Amino acid sequence: MVQKGLTLASKYIPLKSEFSTQQKPTAKVTVKDLPLHAVDNEDVLDALKEYCDVQSEVLYSNIWHNNKLTNIRNGDHFAYISQQDLMSIPDHITVGEYHSRVFKPKAQIMCTRCKQVGHCSSNKDCPAQVPPEMMDVVQPF
Repeated sequence: MVQKGLTLASKYIPLKSEFSTQQKPTAKVTVKDLPLHAVDNEDVLDALKEYCDVQSEVLYSNIWHNNKLTNIRNGDHFAYISQQDLMSIPDHITVGEYHSRVFKPKAQIMCTRCKQVGHCSSNKDCPAQVPPEMMDVVQPF
């Protein structure tokens, strides 16, 4: 028997199948280096929308103290964006008059040396990294 909803306490509640809507995979991005008193979430949302499809509202991050999350905001903002847009958002954006850093999931970091996704240029696993035994052969720039 397939139901489209149910009634509880004279209120109709529609039921949604988990297969009825396809949601896009999302990734969390954090915008840092913004003064808490000068920038609100809507400013951050406007700045992010220039580069990507924002899937959630922009929220403040809170401070951790003694392994517990406090109610004190730290000035960082975060939002969830579509996974496809991760490479289109730059590492630095301007929010109002402030320049800020954007932190993305580590899997989407791109190496500036070999241009592969998943590691940074200082990583020893980079295929373009010069092996230590070759260091005396390679001349610095």
